[in-house]
Amino acid sequence: MIKNREIIFISVCLLAVDQLIKYFFYTHPERAGVFGYYLNKNFSWSLPVANKAVIVLTIILLGALIYWRRHLFGPAGAWWLLGLGAVSNLIDRFIRGGVVDYIFLSVPLLAQCA
Repeated sequence: MIKNREIIFISVCLLAVDQLIKYFFYTHPERAGVFGYYLNKNFSWSLPVANKAVIVLTIILLGALIYWRRHLFGPAGAWWLLGLGAVSNLIDRFIRGGVVDYIFLSVPLLAQCA
């Protein structure tokens, strides 16, 4: 069984790798190649919502995820990864004023989901 220290270590490593990739594409957009680079200053699917409102909403949803974590259906690891993604996006919004998207798909609707 995985212990709490191991979960925290793995989480910090995943968060660090994600932030390093985002930093690389943010500082070297010309090297994005097939991945692409986009600084999304809006909400999901590029809905025009103020950055501060998105930050507050994300913090509230993360709090709810932590509070109700024992009652969620599905594998706990999937919810944990979802939470890590939200934390990573919060870091982007605080540092860069938007979320760095580095996976670009040519389908317009799916491109905003990555």
